[in-house]
Amino acid sequence: MKKLLTALLSATLLFTSLPTLHNTYAEVSKTITKEIDLTKQYEVTNIFDGDTIAIKIDGEEQRIRLLQIDTPEVNHKDIKKSIPMALKATEFTSNFVKDKKITLEFDKEQKDQYGRWLAYVYVDGKCLNEELVKNGFAKVVKYGENTKKYDDYKKIEKELREKKIGIWKDIKANYPSNNKSQQNTKQQSNTQKTTQANNTKAVTKTDNASNTNTAQGKIKGNKKTKVYHVPSGAYYNKVSDENAVYFDTEEDAKKAGYRASER
Repeated sequence: MKKLLTALLSATLLFTSLPTLHNTYAEVSKTITKEIDLTKQYEVTNIFDGDTIAIKIDGEEQRIRLLQIDTPEVNHKDIKKSIPMALKATEFTSNFVKDKKITLEFDKEQKDQYGRWLAYVYVDGKCLNEELVKNGFAKVVKYGENTKKYDDYKKIEKELREKKIGIWKDIKANYPSNNKSQQNTKQQSNTQKTTQANNTKAVTKTDNASNTNTAQGKIKGNKKTKVYHVPSGAYYNKVSDENAVYFDTEEDAKKAGYRASER
């Protein structure tokens, strides 16, 4: 009798636990299978700034980061303190998608480290990313390994930059967060030059050889670790050419999903 009761109790516990296991599996499956369908059209549910919007999939908000471009940042803590061009870029994006359905196109990478989808956004066959560049609301940046439209956008940007249209009227004022990084890079470069002048001939030869690298003085990212290094960093020269990705500023590296090296 005792053995029978023990067996019944074990069976009860086993079957009682099954629904919980089933529900957990269902929830995990739902998360795994939630993907963007490139054949579908989506309604934009939120606009954070010129280059970041949101759509909903199964009732859950999904952020979309527009590829290859960077618009001036909106100050979300105090909108009134935002750079005027940041607000204009946001307004342009808002008007572009207003009362419209969008379609998406991916490049090499579909998501960044923040979980945002990386995409080219289209309305009636017209690309929002490209239009932001054409109208002087965004500069062109490499975002990770996604380079499908980079060269085309750079050609458009060159013309606007030469004519000082939009953000190019005062690029430093429109991207103030980049200025410090650029100043630091210049200071580091000047320090390196002074050091080279005072070094021995053997060291100078070594430095001259390294100077042939056209990317010297830029922020260097490691594709493998997703960590970026400044020129004065301890591991800057330890990143292999095979894994190296270069950025103009630290801000560009962060936007591409890279984090700063601790040394």
